[in-house]
Amino acid sequence: MQRGKNYAIDPSPSYGWARADGRGLPVRSSLLNHGRVLRIEAVEAGDGGRYVCTAGNDRGVATAQVTLVVRDVPKIIIPLVDTLVATGESLQLDCPLSSADTTTTVEWFRGVVYDTRARNTRNSNFIQHSPAKVKRKLCTAVFPLI
Repeated sequence: MQRGKNYAIDPSPSYGWARADGRGLPVRSSLLNHGRVLRIEAVEAGDGGRYVCTAGNDRGVATAQVTLVVRDVPKIIIPLVDTLVATGESLQLDCPLSSADTTTTVEWFRGVVYDTRARNTRNSNFIQHSPAKVKRKLCTAVFPLI
């Protein structure tokens, strides 16, 4: 076979998708490209799990599995409020998240400058400042794509 050329598989395989745990495919799913592609619209947490693709013809069957991991967008559960602090006093700002997993981080910004002094804790994320250095803070929760 030469690279860049199209070859027909004879006989053409038929494709199918299923969930490894036996549950049905999500109702928002559809099969595309003659069944080779499983598309799920508006993915929800319950869509996560192992999916199995099966391709077969009269010469045999092949299967492959893939795991879909769905992570909810982190939410800040207590909104920040403007705070007035007297000169010479200390301040601690808390930014607790609805889900503090190991991949979610909290970033603090003052104006448009990233504040590298932000620290993460297990249940909440906070920043401590010296007196008279806080004007307006923005807390953002971020998690990386897999």
